[in-house]
Amino acid sequence: SLDKLVSVQIIRSAGCWRSPLSEDLTYKMCDIASSSEDEGVSAPTALPLSSTGWRTKASRVSPTSVRSPIRRTTLLRSRELLLQARNARALREKDMLEEKLLETEERLETVEVGLKEEQYRARVAELRTRVWEKGLREEQYKARIAERRARVWEKSAKQAEEHVAAAEAHLEELQEEIAVLEQNRDGALAEASKAQDQAGLAKQQLETSQAQQKLVEQELERLRVIEEQTSAVAAELMNRCSSLRQELQRTEQQAAQRERSLEQHIQGVGGAEAE
Repeated sequence: SLDKLVSVQIIRSAGCWRSPLSEDLTYKMCDIASSSEDEGVSAPTALPLSSTGWRTKASRVSPTSVRSPIRRTTLLRSRELLLQARNARALREKDMLEEKLLETEERLETVEVGLKEEQYRARVAELRTRVWEKGLREEQYKARIAERRARVWEKSAKQAEEHVAAAEAHLEELQEEIAVLEQNRDGALAEASKAQDQAGLAKQQLETSQAQQKLVEQELERLRVIEEQTSAVAAELMNRCSSLRQELQRTEQQAAQRERSLEQHIQGVGGAEAE
């Protein structure tokens, strides 16, 4: 066959054919006949060997002289077939390497697209974290405003209590004056009536102050509820921020690992291209 003919190494000495597959397969150049189908040259024919591995003088078939034109044509033809086979194999290997290179480039593009998607997701997570932090700051600012308002209401409540105490003291003074006026009823009826009117006004002021105190207590209770809700929302926001940070760290670690694997893959591809 053509493969056997190409794989045979020509040894010019002793005019023999020797196969690289086995040292025992030694063929003698013989029975070379012209043929129109093979451009006047036929392949060497394997003949039985002697006990020493070479054919004896009686079994040799002539003519196989090294200087024979037919021998030279056969050698040239064999070398030409060997070169053609080597060229065909080199072309096949080149095609295979080109296909592998294309596949590697496609995989590289896929890996690059995946890396860009991971970077985009990490950026989105970072932006979401910033938004949550901004919302947390706004909630803290609102909580501080509510705390300041609560302090103002407490201060107003203290002032109202002071006014109530002052009104009660004034009422006691008025009652004492009323007692004095009752003792001097003959000369101070008009003053007594005025004092009673003032006492009524003081009572109204006291009732108004008490109503204001109740409103202040209700507002303080509402602010206390708002503060509790704000604390719960702040805790939830802190938990979300911590989870988002952990997710961002995991995403960065995965992106770094993929980047390192991509660099290793690129180095491997570069080594394959160099080979």
